Amino acid sequence: MIEIDYEKSVIERINLVNNFYSQCKIIPIVHGVDKKDIFKNILTEHTIKIPSNHKYKKRTQLSEKIIGTDNCIYLSLGFVYATAYDFKYNLLFDLEMLKGLDYYWLSVNFQCFKAIVKYWEKYDKDYLEDLGNKNRKCRKVLDHYYFKESKSRARRLFKYWEIENDFMEAIMNYEDKDKLMEIIKEIKNKYYKKYPLSKRHALNKYNSDDTPEILSFKDLSLDNKHFIGFYIKGKIPQDVKKILKENFSKKIIFDGEKVLKI
Repeated sequence: MIEIDYEKSVIERINLVNNFYSQCKIIPIVHGVDKKDIFKNILTEHTIKIPSNHKYKKRTQLSEKIIGTDNCIYLSLGFVYATAYDFKYNLLFDLEMLKGLDYYWLSVNFQCFKAIVKYWEKYDKDYLEDLGNKNRKCRKVLDHYYFKESKSRARRLFKYWEIENDFMEAIMNYEDKDKLMEIIKEIKNKYYKKYPLSKRHALNKYNSDDTPEILSFKDLSLDNKHFIGFYIKGKIPQDVKKILKENFSKKIIFDGEKVLKI
């Protein structure tokens, strides 16, 4: 996964969503895709599939399973995945899609695991240090959490995905694992917003530095009336362009500057 400066990515995504909204008056819900073959398969099947219905490997399968978010489609409010992870291909839906989706007003996986680390930091520092001392990569991730400067210390970043196996092992082997599961449940409830509160929150926060995370536990059809088009970063490959023109000519495409018809 590409390492991108957090503060710069926030500025970029706010500029993108403001630019997009100024041209079409739509606040987009976005599913990002990094690989062309996956994107082409979505276009061919007119469907974004949940993991159990497709063959592609997930990035953080173990951690998502603990949270209960392993078999779902991830979407963001605005262009979070495009700017934070440099995902080239992005599929856009309007806000009415929120009626059938789970909405967390901050990234649910990150908030759950950050809460666990904060619990260890406060009540079991030796256990947290044991994780940090396990190997060089764990030490680097934990030191980044401790010492990396941010505009707000509340935004300290724990990059659990870089040490997923070791971190999940620490959770599963913890003596009071039930307490950690309780923390996960509390955090999920804290950040969850049901429709129409989710839509109200999206309208207020779409161009802020908040990062709502939106989950679908069902396949999403591109024939849905709330699917509006695409944001593709950089040059569009000819084979992709051909599929778009043949099958999605009535949709819009955003290049980061202009919103156009395909």
